[in-house]
Amino acid sequence: MARAKRVAEAVAELGWNYLVLTAVDRDDLADGGATIFANTVRQIHKKSPASKVECLTGDFAGDLAALDIVLDARPEVLAHNLETVERLQPSVRDRRAPTSNRSRSSRTPSKAAKFATPKRR
Repeated sequence: MARAKRVAEAVAELGWNYLVLTAVDRDDLADGGATIFANTVRQIHKKSPASKVECLTGDFAGDLAALDIVLDARPEVLAHNLETVERLQPSVRDRRAPTSNRSRSSRTPSKAAKFATPKRR
């Protein structure tokens, strides 16, 4: 939480009104770093309510509950890179330690869209 607060203080001090949060995959953490993203978004919104935050995340190893943690913090934008098309994935990914999966990654924006889209009556 201290890091999130320091980031928020820097955003306020620098007067930024739009920023992108990104990070390397945090496979060492149970939630893949989702809580770090969420805490940072919340601290920025608290310190600089007019600032807009974009989260550029990994796919959290397919853990949609981790994605929910980030979305619950209400970043203005959630972004996720898809590295390549399915057909080329075997030739561009490290086969010994695959850390990404096209099919799994493609569910990330779909899940986010369902969260952000208001329900119609």
